[in-house]
Amino acid sequence: MAMEMTVRSDYGVLTSLWKVTDRQLLLMFAAGLLLLLSLVSVAERFTVKPLPFVTLSQPAETTATELNPNIQINLPRHLFPGIWQRIVGGFELPSVTHSRTDQWVSYFVANPRELRSKQQLAAPYLYYVFEVLKRHGLPAELALLPMIESDYRPRSTSRVGAAGLWQINAITGRHLGLTVEKGFDERYDIKRSTIAAARYLKSLNRRFAGNWLLTLAAYNAGPTRVQRAIDKQGSSVESVQFWSLRLPLETRNYVAKMFALTRIIAEPQRYKVHLRSIVDQPYFGTVKVQSPVLLEEMAEKTGLSSDRLADLNAGYQWSIAGHSEGRNEILVPLSKIRKLSQVVMALPTQFASGSKFNGSRLMGSSAMLVGGSKRLDGYVHTVVSGDTLWDLAKQYRVTVSYLKQLNQLDSGHYIRSGQRLVI
Repeated sequence: MAMEMTVRSDYGVLTSLWKVTDRQLLLMFAAGLLLLLSLVSVAERFTVKPLPFVTLSQPAETTATELNPNIQINLPRHLFPGIWQRIVGGFELPSVTHSRTDQWVSYFVANPRELRSKQQLAAPYLYYVFEVLKRHGLPAELALLPMIESDYRPRSTSRVGAAGLWQINAITGRHLGLTVEKGFDERYDIKRSTIAAARYLKSLNRRFAGNWLLTLAAYNAGPTRVQRAIDKQGSSVESVQFWSLRLPLETRNYVAKMFALTRIIAEPQRYKVHLRSIVDQPYFGTVKVQSPVLLEEMAEKTGLSSDRLADLNAGYQWSIAGHSEGRNEILVPLSKIRKLSQVVMALPTQFASGSKFNGSRLMGSSAMLVGGSKRLDGYVHTVVSGDTLWDLAKQYRVTVSYLKQLNQLDSGHYIRSGQRLVI
């Protein structure tokens, strides 16, 4: 019995000891878990994550992308001077690896003069375009899109009639609310066309569930054609294999060129490309006129290149600004804005009474074009019996072709008595 009591007593002591050890183990486990979580948190904070635009190994078939408009990365200024700091630092799209994209990367690298030209042509407009895109919550990469579309040439017109920096066709332009008519075409207008293109790209991206491959293809070929190609593939927007879609070769190259250019701009050192220093500030401002003016005369009076002023105001197809309310803004380099303002102040302060601009024809009793013009008497000529275009051109020191173009006259058109011609 004594032995039995001893055993039971020892058993109780062991049991008691086990219970204490169990509680200690639980406490030790909890403490260890907290320590592990703390170490993971610290490691995440100090882990160097790859830049989103440097990753070149992502799959070619990219679907919907989550965009973060707040991404901003400080980059080496000797590689990314001027506005490239903000543009490349804000790149958000995934890299695309595909043989067609690789081909265009090789092409651009082998033709550095073309890349230099694109940057030079983009310089006056890149700040404005980037700011509009940012305001609409769009990826910074889209600031490169006019390099593919038009080489950043505002007066560019394609063989199928697409126009301006963003190469918008007439039907799409009207759908986007742009005025498209002879004499005044907002597809060529830098400000209006950029805002319209940003809205259109945003709308297309919503339609295609955030897939920028499909969005860019739709911008080039039209959303209906892209959707038809997806349907023929028997897939959905979310699961589509983009490079297998039956799209026009031009569209596939268009998308590939865009992503190739993005890749090069993101890694200039790797591809031995020099990024031009483009100042991160506005290039142009706006001056409003209250009477019709010839852009060529404004360029002459301000000492500005007529081609540069025409580029900035490409929406005025006949190079006449101020022919009605809402069509009276002149874009001018900031360095010339004071001079142009002084010139404009010397012009009539109101639109000519009864004047109306229709297409490229100004109708009314009179319309001052430029006060004190060296070349123009400054009114709309009323044709009288015996007048000919040749005589009028000689009288007003202009060319016959200029009169025909300005007044929409066909080659075989005869002027008649009482007809009003813009001079």
